[in-house]
Amino acid sequence: MFIQDLLICLQITADLFTHKKPADCLLNPPCNCPDPGKQLQCEDCEYLEACLSDFPPIDSQIATSNLAT
Repeated sequence: MFIQDLLICLQITADLFTHKKPADCLLNPPCNCPDPGKQLQCEDCEYLEACLSDFPPIDSQIATSNLAT
C-alpha cells in the first residue's frame, strides 16, 4: 500500500511540474491514432480518454476566466 501511495504522489508531483496542456494529449498518442478528434478509430483510445479526463471541461474553464476579468 505504501509503494502505491508513493507512486501516486510522484505522478501528481511530476504532472504539476510538467504543466501539461490538453493539446499535449493529442501529440503522438500510443494508440496509433493519426488524427485525434477526426478519426473514428481514435474513439476507442483509452490513453486519450484518460489523458483528457485530467482537465476540467471547457465550459468551466471559460467561467473561471470570465470571473477573473
